[in-house]
Amino acid sequence: MQEERLDFDKITIADNLMFVTVFSDPERCRRLLERLLAMRIRRVVITSSEHALITGIDAKSIRMDVYAEDDENTVYDIEMQRADPGSLGKRTRYYQSTIDMDCLNRGEDYARLRKTFILFICLFDPFEAGLARYTVVPTCRESGEELDDGAMRVFFNASAWQDCTDEHMRAVLHYFAGGTIEGDDFVNDIDAAVCKTREEPSWRRERMRLDQYLRDETRAARAEARKEGLAEGLAEGLAEGREQGRAEGRELGRKEGFAEGVAEGLAEGVAEGRKEAIAEGCRDLRRLMQAVKADGRLEEILAALDDEEQSEGLLAPYGIGTESAMEDEGAGK
Repeated sequence: MQEERLDFDKITIADNLMFVTVFSDPERCRRLLERLLAMRIRRVVITSSEHALITGIDAKSIRMDVYAEDDENTVYDIEMQRADPGSLGKRTRYYQSTIDMDCLNRGEDYARLRKTFILFICLFDPFEAGLARYTVVPTCRESGEELDDGAMRVFFNASAWQDCTDEHMRAVLHYFAGGTIEGDDFVNDIDAAVCKTREEPSWRRERMRLDQYLRDETRAARAEARKEGLAEGLAEGLAEGREQGRAEGRELGRKEGFAEGVAEGLAEGVAEGRKEAIAEGCRDLRRLMQAVKADGRLEEILAALDDEEQSEGLLAPYGIGTESAMEDEGAGK
């Protein structure tokens, strides 16, 4: 499949690398913080853009978009979030703990922890409450009293820019959401920086390198997902196959068992029937001999055994020898 070519003219301030590049300028970053937090900030120092923080050899490192400090020793982390990755709350919690460990030297007192602001500029509503700004601070559930620990997390919902009462913040959020400049001098400055950055060859090369890296990561993730999916599908298929095999085996076993049971039952029935017929014949013969003996005709019948017609005539009174006699006997039953 042919990959889509990167269109630099469509890259906006919401692009991660563009955001980092534009707001790596200290004055522009200061003005953005003032607009978003509605407070005066005299001076800002950009510690580094895409600031990497590592808390230990085995710890998970994090890369922050814009990491700045002001002249009052306050730390600001500004993040651009185009899509909802889930777990934003836990993500900011980890960011906060990492910033604290980075700011506090080993053995220093906790009182020296610095005031921090973690800002997320989202193109979606992170809490789905329709607000343009969500300020999150630790609060006592029972009393409602806020815990003053010097840490604040603020989420901005650019999609709700129209509901923002502060005109300066509204103009910035509108621009982030893909809107017009609307004659705001600061938004004009941001847009001019975006347009200039798009044309810089070095920035384009870096953006293309990042784009290729993201494509490679996506392909690798898809390949890994396919591999995992194949393994899971194979395991599920084997389990389903075994279950289906057991079901079919049980059904076939029931059919074969039924056929064998019928055959065995038929054989046993024939043997039992033969045995019962022989026993019944013996009983009939004994009764016949007793009847013949009682009539004093035993020797006469024995003498006539070689003459079929004569023997049938002698045995007819006892219901033996002729078909008509047998039929009469059957009809009389």
